[in-house]
Amino acid sequence: MLLRRAAVLLCSTFYILQACSFSAGAQADPKQVLNDASTALARVKTAAVELKFGSGASLAGFSVVSASGKVKLPGDSDTTIKARQSSDSLIELEVVTLQGHVYLKLPFLGWSDLTGQTTAIPSVGAMFDLQKGLPAVMPKGRSLSTQGSETVDGKDCWKIAAVYTATQVAQAIQPLSPAGDIQTTLWVGKNDHLLRKAFLRGALFQAGKNTSLEVRLHNFNANFDIVKPPIQ
Repeated sequence: MLLRRAAVLLCSTFYILQACSFSAGAQADPKQVLNDASTALARVKTAAVELKFGSGASLAGFSVVSASGKVKLPGDSDTTIKARQSSDSLIELEVVTLQGHVYLKLPFLGWSDLTGQTTAIPSVGAMFDLQKGLPAVMPKGRSLSTQGSETVDGKDCWKIAAVYTATQVAQAIQPLSPAGDIQTTLWVGKNDHLLRKAFLRGALFQAGKNTSLEVRLHNFNANFDIVKPPIQ
């Protein structure tokens, strides 16, 4: 009788440990995570954006270092871009898109209204475009896998690996012009489903030159305004 009770206890313990092990190792469906992230990001009204470029990133002849800005949807944004023309010269450019107008501030030259000109000026606001931005592109990734979970800015996130085409990346994130498929890792909040971080690797600007880009999104739905620059 004693041996029988011991056997029952042992079996019960085994099943409990198995159940706990399964629960601890359970992973989210990566496609569902990205679908939920698309829906959540499409509902955002304002956000702050930070981009950190790896070596080899370029824009208009400059080596791009970083960009940061704030976005007020559907189409307003204020972005500061840091770039190098040489190893010892760091410059800042500021781009404001407001009510259909595009304003550019160059060092020593002040603000200019570039509305209607053909010059391609990148805008972080394009990331949130419902037709071409991240809400549209995220669910289209392939070779999806869940890489566990990590904390980003104090939020518990699923870590999802995905591959996107050059066209998908170019339309979602300016000023990228990839020359092939891009390996991407995305961190999506478990509770609010918001994209908190993305890391892209590959030929983001031209063929044969691999680099990286880290994107961080935060301050969702914060209360701020985009102000018209002082045009001289």
